[in-house]
Amino acid sequence: MAGINFPLRSLYEGGTIVERLGSHGHAAIVAVGPWLLAVISIGVITIVSTKIAGSSVLIDFRTGVMYCFSVSLVGAGPVTIVAARLSANSLYARRFSDVPGVFLAASALAFILVTVLSVILFWLLMGLRLTDVIALTYCSAIVSLTWVSVSLVGSLKRYRHVTLAFSIGLALAVIGATAAALMNLGSDVMVSGFAAGLMVTYLILGALILTAFPATQTGAPGSDFRRVSSGLVCNPALVLGALFAAAANWIDKWIMWTWSGRAETTVTGLVHAPSYDSSMFLAYLAIIPSLSTFVVLIETDFFTKYRAFVHAILARNTLRTVEEYRDELDTITMTSITQGVVFQLSISAVFIVSTPLIVSSFGLQYGQVAIMQLGALAVVFQFVLFAASSVLLYIDRSRAFAAVHLGALLLNGCLTAGLLRYGEAYDGLGFMLSFMASGIAAYLILAATLRNLTYFTMFANNPAL
Repeated sequence: MAGINFPLRSLYEGGTIVERLGSHGHAAIVAVGPWLLAVISIGVITIVSTKIAGSSVLIDFRTGVMYCFSVSLVGAGPVTIVAARLSANSLYARRFSDVPGVFLAASALAFILVTVLSVILFWLLMGLRLTDVIALTYCSAIVSLTWVSVSLVGSLKRYRHVTLAFSIGLALAVIGATAAALMNLGSDVMVSGFAAGLMVTYLILGALILTAFPATQTGAPGSDFRRVSSGLVCNPALVLGALFAAAANWIDKWIMWTWSGRAETTVTGLVHAPSYDSSMFLAYLAIIPSLSTFVVLIETDFFTKYRAFVHAILARNTLRTVEEYRDELDTITMTSITQGVVFQLSISAVFIVSTPLIVSSFGLQYGQVAIMQLGALAVVFQFVLFAASSVLLYIDRSRAFAAVHLGALLLNGCLTAGLLRYGEAYDGLGFMLSFMASGIAAYLILAATLRNLTYFTMFANNPAL
């Protein structure tokens, strides 16, 4: 949904340090709100509840939340991206009353899909206790709703309200899980308390969306649900791309949990690889500043030039004039992404140098240093992949989007599995190499696409031809 973040750009250009920091903070919420909320709340809950609940209960809780995010992202990813596309089309056509229906239908569909997927995984495949199945399914479904709402809140100009919604949800998630720990109710109730905080965030975001775009037209019963379902069927490349993107970020963890021989099983029966998981999740924190920069600066720069390029075509300007606009778009897009990569590289370099200090501060094992450093380096290429593939989506190159993420998925799976035989010293290397290759590939595909954008816009992507 390019171009919707101009208010953040205006806030960034307001002139004061506070306003600039505020714009990046709001952008981080828009980009990775649910994940950021989870990281912060789990950290606070762990600090507060360590002496109360005991290490085994907290491990169950953290692992359960991690599973919920994995299941929700894979199950709701395709629905979320289709909902974002349909909403963007409605906003472009100024059919604002369509947005609430898309939001509610996508929420319902994501909830159903993730609930079914969770029951299959936690009950039928893993055979967990009924109370744990209910708690984990509930949490997974709520997280999926939050992903749907985040995909649409970027279209709102009420960024402070969005940040407030996540702040309230964060506080309630911490209170709910900590209260369950204080009363010794177990990890399943802690997960449910955490999910309750996310539910409040979803309800607030939903209220913001529904009030910002009030429905003025009433269609046939179930028409919005059919519209979203039809969007899933009619956009296979988009759906598969979202599925590949979600799975690509998790397949190395799945392999470490099942094939590495270094996995552990929690009391509730969840399998995880604590050293690998914690290292990778801490390393992934390094990407947040770059993602907020993308939302505030790169995305708006691209949309401004892209709109001028399309207007030049619609105005029937000469080919030379159109190519001049295309050249400006090409230059500003690739330059902005390159600058974002340099920014991310500097952040990752600081993270890599600071890794021994981070390990000692969090009480981690020295053997995790190398995994965290590889993860921090991989984040650089993940940003390249994210930025390049996002722009490819904006210009309707869904097949290219799906292809680069399929490459990331296959490479991450094959390299991670293949390097297991060489021992722990190579953990994380497959993840880094896979995203390095797929990030570079996405960058090169985007560069070639922008060089030939006039052709793609006028002929390849023209439904009239």
